[in-house]
Amino acid sequence: MKEIACQFGEQNRLNGIITEATNTVRSPIALILVTAGLTAKAGPFRLYTRLAREASKIGMIAMRFDLGGIGNSKEIHPGFPLNKRTEWDIKQAADYLEKNYNTSSFVLGGLCSGAEDSLRYALEDQRVTGVFLIDGHAYRTKKWWWMNTFNLRYIIQIFGRILRSIRLFKYIVKDTNELSLEGNSGSLIDYQQMEFEEVNIILQTLIDRNTRLHYIYTLGLSDNFNHKNQFYQMFPNIDFKDLVTVNYLSHMGHVQIFEQDRDEMVKTICDWLNHNFSLTSLIE
Repeated sequence: MKEIACQFGEQNRLNGIITEATNTVRSPIALILVTAGLTAKAGPFRLYTRLAREASKIGMIAMRFDLGGIGNSKEIHPGFPLNKRTEWDIKQAADYLEKNYNTSSFVLGGLCSGAEDSLRYALEDQRVTGVFLIDGHAYRTKKWWWMNTFNLRYIIQIFGRILRSIRLFKYIVKDTNELSLEGNSGSLIDYQQMEFEEVNIILQTLIDRNTRLHYIYTLGLSDNFNHKNQFYQMFPNIDFKDLVTVNYLSHMGHVQIFEQDRDEMVKTICDWLNHNFSLTSLIE
């Protein structure tokens, strides 16, 4: 395995790492991993590093890089909307790979905000042929409400609210936010998921372009997602034409703290990459 540090963009302000393909037969499609929140290019618990290295084994060049203002990358045009700055940064990464590695097709992906930034960018760049999203957008459905009503965690939350409402055990009962496996207190950013209308338009456009999509949901998103088929129920009017795959890893959190969970996450994504974007799969 060979990894190379790189600088690109205006005044070489963006910093990244290229993991070159170890397979002698290289795929013409490169992988770009998009920063998750304020986490630098290694990803939470080095998830992105693991992903890049495993992708290289199936013949894909992979880039992980810091968006402007994060990690080692400098921010420019702070007056511009964040989504436009992010879009420009991702474009710089794709352009760098195309120029220096002779690849003109890309798979984008990431966790949380990195997932949705990848999806937004895919709409603007027809070079993107695939997107994977870890705990991206999710919208409650009728079945979500039904399943959540009989969920023990939900019952505990309701009981806690009742106790607080009558001011009993106020020093014993914790705030329901603390019941979450992935608490958000002290967050430096106020992340809001994409609106349904925007996602609906993007998905239909990408499906019309035959873009492959891979959705992965975890227990960390249980406030909005609690069963595998929910994804298709969220978008009943879209014919996904077998271009979308969904995994629901209900036993792990939003950030994979345990090594075995990271192993499974990496394998889930790389199996999808290998099936759809390795040179062998493209020839078949």
